[in-house]
Amino acid sequence: MRYILIILIILLPAISLAQWNCESKTDEWSGTRRYAIAIGTSDDTAYNEPTLSVDKNEEVLKSVCRLTNIGDKCRKIKIRLQFDNSPDIYTNARKCNYSNKTQEIIFPYSFKNKEEECINLPCIYEYMKIHRVLHIRVSDECSIRNYEFSLSGFPQALNYVLK
Repeated sequence: MRYILIILIILLPAISLAQWNCESKTDEWSGTRRYAIAIGTSDDTAYNEPTLSVDKNEEVLKSVCRLTNIGDKCRKIKIRLQFDNSPDIYTNARKCNYSNKTQEIIFPYSFKNKEEECINLPCIYEYMKIHRVLHIRVSDECSIRNYEFSLSGFPQALNYVLK
């Protein structure tokens, strides 16, 4: 019994951090918006709570990453995604939009794999459903930052956003 209690104490923080928070908001301009948010980790000690969200508003599905302030002069943002320990890396196929004010990067609709095949965002969501961890590397002319998000509970969160 004591061992079970010790195991629960060790695993409880990992289980609670692995969850996606699902919510919906309604306003007169855009109607009902459903979204799911996960808090990740970062190798940037100044910024310890990066968030990744999946959002649906007016039938448009998008992902937003709230990350660190990249700076006004650093604009050529490159996003690379990697799942678990998979050798496959997906790079943004189009320019990413970054807001210095809100510190958000809106994921492009498509990514490319190493064979230069275009992979759209819904396919990335399918990969997110079957993997445990998503690693995101954001780089520009000024810096490289690495982020990690647990995908535990992501299939249920995506279903909530899509319904």
